[in-house]
Amino acid sequence: LRRFGITEEEVLEASKTQSSLHQEQKWIDFMEFQMARCEEEYQKAKEGIVGLSEVNRLGVMAALYVYGDILNRIRKNNYGNLSRRAYVPFVDKVLLMGKAWLKCQELKEVAKENVKSGRFFTRKKH
Repeated sequence: LRRFGITEEEVLEASKTQSSLHQEQKWIDFMEFQMARCEEEYQKAKEGIVGLSEVNRLGVMAALYVYGDILNRIRKNNYGNLSRRAYVPFVDKVLLMGKAWLKCQELKEVAKENVKSGRFFTRKKH
């Protein structure tokens, strides 16, 4: 918070009242910084899903897609996440589940090849 010139008091106040903190550039910059960090971690997690057992891949992939979409909803809500809940509607969750299922079908083949070759993860080296 300090790095972006935001105090804890401002955040607490904004969570209790109709503060305009979410409209200030410092809050937008802070949120974008945090969301970029989340997206980096989601990407790392996505790369590791191939190493999970087949029965666990779908749940993890679906969670990645849904949580990633929550970040998009925060952006669409103009960063007003302290006074307005960002959520993914059920219909969109169902669509994201379908997308996750398709991605897991692709990973099934990658996982088979990894086992044949003795690799268990196909992570990019950082």
